[in-house]
Amino acid sequence: QLERLTNDELLDMSLRAIDADTLPHEAAGALTIIANRYYENQSDPAAREAAVKAMRHIGNLYMTHLIDYKQAYKNLLTAKNIAEEDGDQYELAYIYLSMSNLFIVNNNGRKQLVEDSKLYMARSYEAAMNSGNGDILGSLAQNMCMLILDENPHDRELYARMLNDIRNYPFPEANKEATSIKKTIDGISTFLAGDAEKAERLLRQSRIPPEGVRYAERWKYTVDNILIEIYWQTEQFDKAIALARQDMTEARDNNHKDYRISYTGKLVNLYYTVGANDSVDKYYSEYLKLKEEFK
Repeated sequence: QLERLTNDELLDMSLRAIDADTLPHEAAGALTIIANRYYENQSDPAAREAAVKAMRHIGNLYMTHLIDYKQAYKNLLTAKNIAEEDGDQYELAYIYLSMSNLFIVNNNGRKQLVEDSKLYMARSYEAAMNSGNGDILGSLAQNMCMLILDENPHDRELYARMLNDIRNYPFPEANKEATSIKKTIDGISTFLAGDAEKAERLLRQSRIPPEGVRYAERWKYTVDNILIEIYWQTEQFDKAIALARQDMTEARDNNHKDYRISYTGKLVNLYYTVGANDSVDKYYSEYLKLKEEFK
């Protein structure tokens, strides 16, 4: 029955399933039909355009819900290649950021993957600005805010300039993310200027997902990651641990596998930092089980 639907209908169905955040397999199945139609006629412009969107979403689903990083990379790479051939800068802004996230998730301490992630983040920024893709700027800004806390002064200046450009971007009034984006950027700027207390207030305001934003919980998780890093750097370890435990529980309850793994790993490092060896052993054991379960 799905085969009878048009690409637009399949994409709409898939996005509704993604927004529900409970039907990743159904969404991936519908999107795969769109991708297969591209392989049947790779020169058709409409099929190419639809396939880029479909494969981008499939890649994100495999990265965040279905946890198959090889499939995520395969789909994102194919989407990237088609979009680059067709000069689709608007879509490339999304694809490059997804690839940046994928490299970070899989770096496991490998510096080259971290550098690849930074490269694709910069490409996403350039593609977004060149194509007027304001919809990607919220996620892009959040990721840059995480990186800027852990960079050398030269890279920090680069990200600060890009964040300033995003903050001053002429968002349309209908954009629901603009206020939260600006508060996140202001929070980071305030922290780097030496006012951690005010930075915390701004970031706690920006962690509330804008109404209607896709992957709403993930918006909050990302801001919370920024807060945890600030607590860590200011040695407020109790706050960092409490927030990481809260988010790990939410990720478990909402079946957000990628963030459940991430927060469990953060707790290992946090408890190690404060010398709580029993908790280190507990969460490291859980981390290894999760990695094995979801690999």
